[in-house]
Amino acid sequence: MSVIPDGRSEAIDWFTNRLAAWQADPSAIGLTPELINDLATAAADASSARQTAEQAKFVKLAASQAYRNKADAMRTIGVGLVQQIRGYAKATGDESVFSTALLPDPARPEPTPAPGTPYDFGIELRQDGSVELSFKCDNPGNVAGVTYDVSRQDDPQGEFEYLLTAGERRFTDATVPAGTAVATYRVQARRSTQTGDPALFSVRFGVGGNGQAMAEAA
Repeated sequence: MSVIPDGRSEAIDWFTNRLAAWQADPSAIGLTPELINDLATAAADASSARQTAEQAKFVKLAASQAYRNKADAMRTIGVGLVQQIRGYAKATGDESVFSTALLPDPARPEPTPAPGTPYDFGIELRQDGSVELSFKCDNPGNVAGVTYDVSRQDDPQGEFEYLLTAGERRFTDATVPAGTAVATYRVQARRSTQTGDPALFSVRFGVGGNGQAMAEAA
């Protein structure tokens, strides 16, 4: 393994630290004063170049920091001006301001899609005679705050009457008139002023083999 360091800076220090000893008695180590003087000159030149390079590095770092500071200051001022241009365009209602200022037109928010349509209904008749219905509804991913308007039709020829607005995909109806044979539920998803397509689900009421009341999909 070489005793001389591989790094340039380390090699400069390594030879510089040995020059005095080598110059004291060149012949004792098989060298001549001329050879050692050549090394001393080369070491001095290398050390001076290293110092110049280090100074340039610090100058470069300072210049880079000054560049970043000035660019950030420009951005701060420029952002304020762009905001002022946009505010002026909004206040005047003149969208040509954007093209005049070489700015893109403001992004238009895309309309929120309507909620989905309920499907896959399930039914359960409780001991107190109320009916619990559940269902699924696939709403678009960015649609939130969906509720479900529920209406019921007790007479096949009658009108649907509003019952409730469910916040979940299930609801309980405890108002089915006694003796109702078939009730049809209409469930419609709603979000703000948008509604999805309504879904109909009919429930047939009767008495099971054990004499208990029962309900099933009609």
